[in-house]
Amino acid sequence: IQSAPGNNDWVVKVAEKGEKWTNPLMGWTSSADPLSQHKITFPSKEDAVNYCSRNGLDYELVEPQEKKSKLGEKWYGQHFAYKAPNKWDSILPESER
Repeated sequence: IQSAPGNNDWVVKVAEKGEKWTNPLMGWTSSADPLSQHKITFPSKEDAVNYCSRNGLDYELVEPQEKKSKLGEKWYGQHFAYKAPNKWDSILPESER
């Protein structure tokens, strides 16, 4: 069970059973387990845990991680923002700016 990125929903993914193989004609990965591709979303962690408990599914909780900004404190609009000149730059000496 894990929290989906970008929202507050919790996702239950069924653990894969059996082996996978590569389809010789198309090169796609195949599996005999039809449930391995199912994802079920729940509005809360408690609902997801209750679902797994009722259906006898083993589960592992994965808490969401904080996303770090790749840009730091900057954002795209700052590249085009007008920076007004400081009116004191022309009067004050360099040491007092």
